[in-house]
Amino acid sequence: MAELVEYKCNKEVKAKPMTYHEAGKLGLVRDYNEDAENQEGYYVVYSDGYESWSPKKTFEDGYVKKDTHSKTLDIKNTKELKEKVNDIKVFGDPDTWKLISKASSASQGWMKSTKGMEIYGLGVVLQVSTQQGDNVAEAVTFIPGAGIENILKDERVVGRQIVKDKYFN
Repeated sequence: MAELVEYKCNKEVKAKPMTYHEAGKLGLVRDYNEDAENQEGYYVVYSDGYESWSPKKTFEDGYVKKDTHSKTLDIKNTKELKEKVNDIKVFGDPDTWKLISKASSASQGWMKSTKGMEIYGLGVVLQVSTQQGDNVAEAVTFIPGAGIENILKDERVVGRQIVKDKYFN
């Protein structure tokens, strides 16, 4: 027999908690023993429809719950953030940073955003963030003399832009 080689699993499955005896009675446990101690586990359905049962520790060591939350593009301030995100924690004034632009794709797992913090009379600190999966890259720069102006449509803020030499005119 050939030597065993290590593999890493990256399958997506659907699962729900189910005990050993519940799974055994459904025929999901190979060599099911009615007299065995009951244990916690998971009923697992693979993408090809194959069904199985896995002990809790084995399953939880191999799988993490898929993040089904998508980032929102419509939150404009801390008040809206607190209304839409139930576990938010805030220190200071997050509205100090103004969103200039943002784009994201939950299905492709990426996000790009540009935020600015205007320092009255001096300029703008600009932060650019890019996220691909769990990897985040950020860059920060200072633009002397610049400012942030709102782009209005029907008296509503629909965007923002960096204005060059706002304080030097």
